[in-house]
Amino acid sequence: MKKEVDPDKLGTGDPARSADASGAPPSNTAPTNYIQIFRNGIDSIYLSYPGNLYPDKNNELADKKVLAQSPIPLEKAEAKVFIGAHVFKVHDKGKGLYPYVLSGDAYHIQLSGVSSRQLPLAYVQVRSEYLTQNGIYAIKKELLSLVSTFGEVTEPENVSRLDLFADFCIPIDFSDIAFAQWVTRCKRRHTHYMGDTFSGYSFGKGGDISANLYNKSLEILTSKKFYLEDLWKDKGWDGESTVYRLEYQIKNRVLAEHQAKQVDQVISRAGGIWLYCLLKWLKLTVPNPDDDNRARWLLHPLWEALADITWYESFEGASVPIRLKKIPDDSYLYRNGLSGLISFMAINGFTDFDEGTEEYKLAATAYFREYASLTGIDIYGYVTEKVALKSREYNLITERDRERQAEERAFYAEQYKRAKDGD
Repeated sequence: MKKEVDPDKLGTGDPARSADASGAPPSNTAPTNYIQIFRNGIDSIYLSYPGNLYPDKNNELADKKVLAQSPIPLEKAEAKVFIGAHVFKVHDKGKGLYPYVLSGDAYHIQLSGVSSRQLPLAYVQVRSEYLTQNGIYAIKKELLSLVSTFGEVTEPENVSRLDLFADFCIPIDFSDIAFAQWVTRCKRRHTHYMGDTFSGYSFGKGGDISANLYNKSLEILTSKKFYLEDLWKDKGWDGESTVYRLEYQIKNRVLAEHQAKQVDQVISRAGGIWLYCLLKWLKLTVPNPDDDNRARWLLHPLWEALADITWYESFEGASVPIRLKKIPDDSYLYRNGLSGLISFMAINGFTDFDEGTEEYKLAATAYFREYASLTGIDIYGYVTEKVALKSREYNLITERDRERQAEERAFYAEQYKRAKDGD
């Protein structure tokens, strides 16, 4: 979506009328006269589900937690649970009052114990990538089904935290924005740099509402969320211009005030919550040196454009594929992964890849043969252990997992048959 604006209003406004708090003339100018908004929606959502954990699930999770604490790698690797297409790593420790913590590619779940009557059954964070790919409608349905496998859900979900965002391009330098132009109810404000590069602002950190406006193009170099570039291109991004993100984090009390405590309510009221944050809590303005009341200053054209965005289309899934697995990319696997082999070849004078690979394998086998005399673990056992642990870390199903699942199904089928026959 393109928002046409008056170029003289970009940055700090008309030089003849605008000034910062010290009366200095503005330094920021705009080379072009447009604002482009590429995406908006929910970046993150946290949900709690009232209810009670099933006793058998409590026992299963307690056993898995013990396995997660095991010093034996192959036992530790079994600290996983499988629910439909999802694989969850069971952590060795709880979090806060929740004794069980599960993490997967889609969700991070904290579960209460079977005797915990004051806590919700589950507290769930939806992963940003999964939310982007599938949309909140599908996730609401799937999450209820998933949480219900752990226990009885007695009431509708409660939204504990909601992060709303918009990604956009604008031809100004935010580091030149005068601080007086930010009209906000919060007391904490910070400017951030990555090295010498301005990276953004944060407002009200830790409060019931907080906001971040930052250079998203710069941030994804660290987060590696390059799928966002494909989403931006799908909406008209030129592939070069800096993309910024404005994000509001809204917590429980404010959500309750806006009657947005359930997912359906969030969907219907997201636009109103966004406008409240944008116009009442934090807004960017055009300075007016003739008016000491900054609350009366005109909205900056960027804020006008952000106020005009619609929300009803933002709750669907993404238009391009998104990589969800936490597995390393090909560059890591095939460049970093060869570093040990390359060092071995250089040290031993090998230049032929096939010859070097074969000699490396022989040398590694000999090393672990000596290692096995101390530990009892040869190269095959070592690799088996490490593969199992990595599979748990990456939330993958291994052949060993499939065999164990088949054994469990056979066991429970036999138990059911005996109970039915009266044995």
